Amino acid sequence: MRFLSLSLLSLLSPAVRASRGPFLQETGDGSWVMGNDLWNVTQGSVYAKNLYWKGVPGADLVGSASGHYLGYDGENNFRFTNATISAKGTHFIDVSFQSTAGDFHWVIFDDLSGAYQYFVNRALPNISILRTLWRLAPEYFTHGRTHVKDEPLPAFDLYSTGTNVQDETWQLADGSYITKYDWSNAVRDRDFYGVYGSKVGSWWIHPSTEYYNSDHLSQTLTVHRENWARRHLSQPERSEALGYGICWFDNKAYNSRGGLQGTLRLSDGRPASNAAVYLGDSDTNVRPSIQGSNYYYTTYTNDKGRFSFKHVRTGSYGLYASSNGGKLADVYTNYTKSDVNITKDRTLNLGQLAWKVSGRTKRIWQIGAFDKTARGFKNGGLPYQHGVTEESPANLTFEVGKSKDSDWYYASSAIGTWTVEFNLAENDFAANKTALLSVSFAGYSQSAALNIHVNGNVIDSLSKNTLASDPGEWRFFQPRRCLPNANLSGVSSNKDQSYSSAGHQDVPSRPPSHPTSHVSTQPPNYAPQQGPGYPSPEVAHSTGSSSQPGSDRQRDFDEEQSGIEISCAARGQSTTDHDVPFYTGEQPGVTAVVDLYSGAQRSAPRHLLLRPSPPTSMLQCEKDYLRSKGVFNLPRESSRKELLIAYFHNMHPILPVLNAGVLKNMQEPLNMSLPDLLLFWSMASVAINFVPSSLWQLEGFASRKDMKDTMYGYAKCLYDVGGTMSKEHQLQCALLLCFWHSDRDSHSQPWYWSGVAVSLCQIIGLHRNPDSVTVNPHVSPQSRRMWRRLWGACLFRDRWLSLTLGRPMRIRLEDCDMPFPTLEDVLFDVEELGPLLKETYIPEDLDRLAQYWISLLQLSRLLGNILILCYQQNGSAPSLQQCESLEAELLQYRIPETGRSGSRLEDFFYYHAQLHHQAAMITFYRPLVTITPAGLELDAGALWRSKIRSRMEAAAASTNAALDSIAREDLVGFAGPMTPPLLVPAMHAHLLNCKSPDSLVQRLGFNKLDLCMAVMRELQRTYTSASIFCGIFGEAIRLLQKSPMNQVGVSGSQLPAVGPDQLQSSDGRGSADPVNTDMPFIDDSFLNFLLDEESGYNLWESMNMMEPPFDVSQA
Repeated sequence: MRFLSLSLLSLLSPAVRASRGPFLQETGDGSWVMGNDLWNVTQGSVYAKNLYWKGVPGADLVGSASGHYLGYDGENNFRFTNATISAKGTHFIDVSFQSTAGDFHWVIFDDLSGAYQYFVNRALPNISILRTLWRLAPEYFTHGRTHVKDEPLPAFDLYSTGTNVQDETWQLADGSYITKYDWSNAVRDRDFYGVYGSKVGSWWIHPSTEYYNSDHLSQTLTVHRENWARRHLSQPERSEALGYGICWFDNKAYNSRGGLQGTLRLSDGRPASNAAVYLGDSDTNVRPSIQGSNYYYTTYTNDKGRFSFKHVRTGSYGLYASSNGGKLADVYTNYTKSDVNITKDRTLNLGQLAWKVSGRTKRIWQIGAFDKTARGFKNGGLPYQHGVTEESPANLTFEVGKSKDSDWYYASSAIGTWTVEFNLAENDFAANKTALLSVSFAGYSQSAALNIHVNGNVIDSLSKNTLASDPGEWRFFQPRRCLPNANLSGVSSNKDQSYSSAGHQDVPSRPPSHPTSHVSTQPPNYAPQQGPGYPSPEVAHSTGSSSQPGSDRQRDFDEEQSGIEISCAARGQSTTDHDVPFYTGEQPGVTAVVDLYSGAQRSAPRHLLLRPSPPTSMLQCEKDYLRSKGVFNLPRESSRKELLIAYFHNMHPILPVLNAGVLKNMQEPLNMSLPDLLLFWSMASVAINFVPSSLWQLEGFASRKDMKDTMYGYAKCLYDVGGTMSKEHQLQCALLLCFWHSDRDSHSQPWYWSGVAVSLCQIIGLHRNPDSVTVNPHVSPQSRRMWRRLWGACLFRDRWLSLTLGRPMRIRLEDCDMPFPTLEDVLFDVEELGPLLKETYIPEDLDRLAQYWISLLQLSRLLGNILILCYQQNGSAPSLQQCESLEAELLQYRIPETGRSGSRLEDFFYYHAQLHHQAAMITFYRPLVTITPAGLELDAGALWRSKIRSRMEAAAASTNAALDSIAREDLVGFAGPMTPPLLVPAMHAHLLNCKSPDSLVQRLGFNKLDLCMAVMRELQRTYTSASIFCGIFGEAIRLLQKSPMNQVGVSGSQLPAVGPDQLQSSDGRGSADPVNTDMPFIDDSFLNFLLDEESGYNLWESMNMMEPPFDVSQA
């Protein structure tokens, strides 16, 4: 069970009493109505809407808002498939809504304007937050209230006149800000919260905090802009929040409780006074901030280090402790203890617990406390408000002995230098030689970067590549080295929060290139500070030949440490929370060695998280090169917005390779890092296919293809020169760049980029299920969902490009066990965007559009089976049983029946799915027209081939029917780069009929081919591949007709010829783009191959063999 809360509607006058009682009623359309005589609401598969209450007769209190939903990590992930009354009493019913992750309950009493809610967990992963909330009609709910804030919500007209500066944050004309994040608060300090107006309101009351995820530091948003009458809550209602027990909730497991107590003492003898103590997951390798499958308890020790917990649910827990400042201000280690077992009606006394801390060496100086917060610094701890960091200066000097902690600002947002000046006695320096610098971060923004200097020498650098996990977490960092030098001073950064330093190490004097302290670029893991297999720096540096140069010895050491890190991570003994994915591979190989340590009963996990490589700075010449290439010349703001809308409406539903959260970084060019810029140009090179012609004209380009080529050039330049980026980032860009065609490189780019994507996919290990051996606690639910999407995208492109380009498939499903993505995987990242971004960029029917991609992945699997069975160069002839089995699967394939709502984009997606299906069918039937499968009697061969040919031609005719619908409904403008190749199988089938001895069949073949060529000509204006296909089939028609060909490709037509500059667009994109005649070099031998009954679809490979040699002098 994950939470228990009371959701109340309230009013200013006394509540009306019920007379009939609570109810649940199924509507028959996949939704249910529940409530009592006071209120009722309609629950759909995701959202509960149509909320009515007697206090405001006839008013829908949800209105145009989203309504009520349950989700985790910010997404509306839960989809309910059934509803039942699981229990009932004299005055209540318990309504259970079932989903794959668990059961969500509403306990409805006959006289209560509200309901109790609780969740029974069945399959929740590790999560950051599980929440249930209302988004209600803003006209009724005008005020918000938390335990720290109670005031009117901003008027809606302020949003329309303000400037959106970041997610859900607007700057007003007077320079002030409004943001929903002002309503955030610490989860364990809350009493009740909600929204209200003059007539009605909505309150959440929580009987305890034990079902809140994470530890003392967890903060979340409680008041949402569309949300929730204020009245003073009665004493019985408020008392609900004082204990764990609810009189009606008689679940035995929930009420099975015990206690825990103990005393914490530091290894240096001090009591752990006022330490933060957290009772969480037994697996201490999972950091508290993402724990979410258990119940969680927090407290603080007294001045003697004693702590206790009461009313703890029975089970196994982990005990965690960390400094909360005060007398422990210098303590940066954490205490952990696993397997703390709580039993019913007993209090477990752990006795005195030893908390290991660093040796109490002489402290040179320290600013602030190691308490994982920014308290004590200037502006630290102010009420929630936007823009506080802007008050921090760009440059700051802190003089040890004179300055106070409150002189050091809690955050920095301007580029500059923050300096700590101090003196070090010469005898201290002579005695110790080196010092250990320790830095504590309360948080950092995505674009942060920091260099640490000692007397002008850079000793380390931090950036989002170094601190690459959740930016909202606390960080602890110790630089790789401190240079021995008197009068140490100097810290420069352009982003810093809670900087502090303490202690030194007695390390023998070494050459300056050697590290003198332990390296930690991530927050300390709540695991032992040292694990087996990690030699100390002293031991590591003592190995090797004494004559070996220092730099070589250091490199050997670093490389060996990489191997040790992999081995320890595979055995669950890593010492820090790393977040760079690493795939060990399968046996045979080094994985076999790692498995030896895991024992005979289990194998080591294959997906690990390692520390990131140190950040590298881009050389000035590289920056100058990128600038000279124009990669920083972004389109106008209106053009950028239109490109992003085009991408997320037309491409994202059918190939969701990007997390929708990238939109947050692309609203303002200053927020875009080089990896973000690469993503933008990659997206734009595809999105340009769907924007009006006025856009490329406004940007000063001669044609759509001209602008597309330019944006592709920017993306490729950044890909090659843009510095260090994650492999997942590279994979996403490669999948987008594989839509680019050009005759200048033999049209090889799609296959090249597809190969890059598949290689990166297999390097990261996305073809393997990270939980295939055991549930991998280091892979977040968000990563799992994104990995499945990327894996599905690679498979999808591999199969269809293999068909289109006549190349061997790169992915063997026999080597893969990654599950196919689900609809929930596609939708998980959208809700976090906030209403404005979501409304602006995401199609309203994304949940329906994405179903077509989910379905096409299954068709892609079948296409792979077709290519293996019928098109392998060294494959054996298929058997009759194999053919019939595969044909049965193809015939059973169904395009989703989504109940099309009138969206033109959804209509196109439906027809586009038909084109995919018929292309796969023709590809299957095509080689069987001329062969007799093994197992078929010889005298039945002719009849078999005749039936197969009829089925192939029926599939080709169905392709024409879909094209006719697309043309008549004016949907050609929605065609994407994957559309032209889907016409080729049907066109090939029609072309074979064009040389039939039967004149009627021949004329029908030309007519059907004429329709395909007409659509292909429309697509030619946008897609180079369509130009190639027009050239290939146009020449074939000319060869058959033996006469000049007109623009529609059928020489017998009496229509006058039309020049390329006279063509008019019918796709709703404005004026036509100039036609790009990307015609290939074609000779008669290729046309003979195309018209051969026994030829396959290896059109591109054969065409490329006939191209003239590449002239290096023209390059």
